[in-house]
Amino acid sequence: MTDAMLELIEQVIKYKIPAKYILFDSWYVYPSILHKILKLGLHTIAMVKAMPRVYYNFNRKVKNSKDIYASVKKRRGKAKVLSSVVVGG
Repeated sequence: MTDAMLELIEQVIKYKIPAKYILFDSWYVYPSILHKILKLGLHTIAMVKAMPRVYYNFNRKVKNSKDIYASVKKRRGKAKVLSSVVVGG
């Protein structure tokens, strides 16, 4: 499935459809995919699912999503988004 997704992204670039970001489901958020999309000149927006063996660069350290979530400040109350961070693959 990821090859098909990358082919679609390459078609977007080929046909000069304006895009800066790719928004997709957490199912596809793996560092290798993030790197491939970044090499195509685009950034990604996605929710990261908790996977203990998948690591991301966060604040110049390599951490899994559980450790990242534990280290960030959360919004209080009934906020729909508790926290938001930028990570690298």
